[in-house]
Amino acid sequence: MPVAWIEKLENEQAKQWAWGKLVSGDVIFAGDRAKKGYQCVVAEVPLDDNDTERFNIPKSVTVIISPKDQTRSIDDPAETFAMDEIKFDLECSD
Repeated sequence: MPVAWIEKLENEQAKQWAWGKLVSGDVIFAGDRAKKGYQCVVAEVPLDDNDTERFNIPKSVTVIISPKDQTRSIDDPAETFAMDEIKFDLECSD
């Protein structure tokens, strides 16, 4: 079974890119993250090899986007978030 880790995304350029994906709706919503510390639905943005090279991020990584206030729903079309209300993490499977 692959080992997975999650860490905070520090790369500001990658955050802006992921934010654009969220705003445009080009994300995958997942609600199965409770065991990894998320108590809400998250948005996932997989990175391809070009993205990982551009942002200097390890391969096999997904950006996990979640609201800082986990009582809010990131997948609700009526909900809007400012970028500073969002938490950006990296999930990697080795």
